[in-house]
Amino acid sequence: KVMGIGTCEDTVINIPPTYNGKPVTEIGMNAFYYCKKIIEVNIPDSVEDIGIGAFLYCTKLEKVELPSELKVIWDKTFANCESLETIVLPESVTEICVEAFAYCSSLKEITIPGSVGTVGSSAFYGCISLEKLTINEGVEIIAPKAFAYCTKLENFVIPESVVHIEYEAFYRCESLTDMTIPKGVKYLGNNVFGSCYNLTIVVINAEVKEINRLFVNDHRIESIVFGEGIEVVGELAITYFENLKQIVLPRSIVHIRDYNFVDCGDAQITYNGTVAEWEAITKEYGKLEKPITVQCIDGDLIIQ
Repeated sequence: KVMGIGTCEDTVINIPPTYNGKPVTEIGMNAFYYCKKIIEVNIPDSVEDIGIGAFLYCTKLEKVELPSELKVIWDKTFANCESLETIVLPESVTEICVEAFAYCSSLKEITIPGSVGTVGSSAFYGCISLEKLTINEGVEIIAPKAFAYCTKLENFVIPESVVHIEYEAFYRCESLTDMTIPKGVKYLGNNVFGSCYNLTIVVINAEVKEINRLFVNDHRIESIVFGEGIEVVGELAITYFENLKQIVLPRSIVHIRDYNFVDCGDAQITYNGTVAEWEAITKEYGKLEKPITVQCIDGDLIIQ
């Protein structure tokens, strides 16, 4: 077990696969904590576990070669590695834990292998240079704030395998312009895309019963499409979108809660049901400050 840096002052660390005839299988908790001289670390395939905070605050670390059998990237393992631009996650990894790569401010690209079940809370929080994200089929849970404040993150595909996207998962991802939530998603937390200022098109095919406030301060949204199966439009789900032009609501809607359709520009609603079915929906939003046209399959009506 590698316990620490000792008196070594090398900038390139090559961890041996064996020591005194025994395999090196573990890097201990905080083993290289705050080692600001390290630029490169090569970890042999004999290592099966890298402890919590093992490379925390290694601010000059640029390159890491991870072992092929690594299972878990623990809390803050590489947090605040400000010079790390790229890292390859082996297919053996099943979990990326809390703040594993938080504040890796130079990280530009990451691929989450399909072997990963959960991308943990704030796992990539504050990775302000991250531009390219690939999430492979197999990933199931994107935890709270997992990619929050990844301000350069561009459009990417959420795979069908994802079932949970927790609150503020992509908060302040300011470079996103469009997003589709796949059908397999069964839970969407609040403010998943809050303050994604350039988001203009959102398609929600998720198998959730109720949509609550997924967005906040997303003033440029022009189109929101809700897929069939959604039954309740929650409070503040569709409100304060000054540039909104289109809202598509499914026939499955039975209840629209309060504070919806407020300050929604020149939006029109396309409802995939009849006028009679629209009128049967329970609505709590009261009188609107501006009339909105609802286009049903058998005619139009005005709500105000």
